[in-house]
Amino acid sequence: MASINPIAVLRVDLGLLRRHLRGLYWLLRSRNEVLVGSVRIRLEEEWATRVVRRMIYMDRYELDERHVLAATLRPTDRYLEVGAGLGVLATWACGVVGDGAVYAYEANPKLISVIADTAHRNGVAPDITHAVLGDRTGTAEFHICRSEFWSSRLRRDHADVDTVSVPIIEFATELERSRATYLMVDIEGGEIQLLAEEPVPATVRAICVETHPEITGPRETQRMLRKLMDEGFVLRLRDCRHDVAYLDRF
Repeated sequence: MASINPIAVLRVDLGLLRRHLRGLYWLLRSRNEVLVGSVRIRLEEEWATRVVRRMIYMDRYELDERHVLAATLRPTDRYLEVGAGLGVLATWACGVVGDGAVYAYEANPKLISVIADTAHRNGVAPDITHAVLGDRTGTAEFHICRSEFWSSRLRRDHADVDTVSVPIIEFATELERSRATYLMVDIEGGEIQLLAEEPVPATVRAICVETHPEITGPRETQRMLRKLMDEGFVLRLRDCRHDVAYLDRF
């Protein structure tokens, strides 16, 4: 039986305590402008529900993606993010690779101004596009979850949603336009269609993707990862965190 490292346990406990204290601090202050990692954001009443605020106050919002990105994004990369949310990751990436090398895509029309505001508050200006990326151009129905914006998706499996029409633009075209070398993908199950069906260009060296086996099923997630590995990507287990997978090649 493997022995338990008391130092590691202490680190985990202290980390959890720190997040709880941080959450209590922001809650008591009722601040609408907070830090997510090192990125300053403003919480708007329209989307910052109690559940959302708790996640942000405790510094858990996109925590795994932030850890992976900090360990793997290079200053020479060109960064493309699908499912930009509040713009936290795209804003942080601007500080590493520069504004001109960051491209952010978001399907939720209510979050486009939020992404722009987050970037502006932190003195950067990434390229922001309101669209779904796919294998064709056209339109798609997108279902916005009212209680937790991060649960919004193309597949309707919530009753508490507002449905809107969103433009679809070709993923391959945007990859060529951005000359992206690093992909960040968090689209609530849409990663299967985006990454498992079409080849990823050789210019892309790294992919960080949040998987959603509870939505797509574990077999589809496995199929996506296997397809990427067949294209030369290596699943770097050391850099993966929970459901966030990191792969690179070259």
